Amino acid sequence: MFPLKTTDSPLPSRTSARLLLCASLCAVMSASAASPMHAWTQDGAEAAPDDGFQPLGAWSVRVDRIENPREDRLVHVYLTLRNDSARNLMQTENVSVLFEDTTGITVESGQGLKAQPGYPELFGSPPPVVAPGREIRTKFVFDRNRGATPVRVTVQEGRDHSADFEF
Repeated sequence: MFPLKTTDSPLPSRTSARLLLCASLCAVMSASAASPMHAWTQDGAEAAPDDGFQPLGAWSVRVDRIENPREDRLVHVYLTLRNDSARNLMQTENVSVLFEDTTGITVESGQGLKAQPGYPELFGSPPPVVAPGREIRTKFVFDRNRGATPVRVTVQEGRDHSADFEF
């Protein structure tokens, strides 16, 4: 689900490489089992977990991570959008995100921001163009409710297409 970090230093043997690979896979599988994320399509079926992307309309979406920095009053939801259409799309065109936490409150944001840690920053001008088959990383921010944890992120394209990611 998440890429493994590698180093440039060579491993001493094939056996060491195999052990490192097994240990890394076990760690990733354990982390996935501890906090599973399930994706659901608009018709209620569980979506295929292949590359993490869920289809919308012109876009497909993947939730990369959710950050709740201690020193920040905002929750940061990081997404990758892939242009599945045959035309260029602008920035996060027609995409909004709904965020639900354990308080039961759901809030919506339609403002895609640069996918960088820290203070929210708008994309520059002119806005980025996403060619067919290409991806753009972005984040959406939401006010944090004290003591709450994420429950669901729903990504919408217009009002006709959506994908739910449950935590």
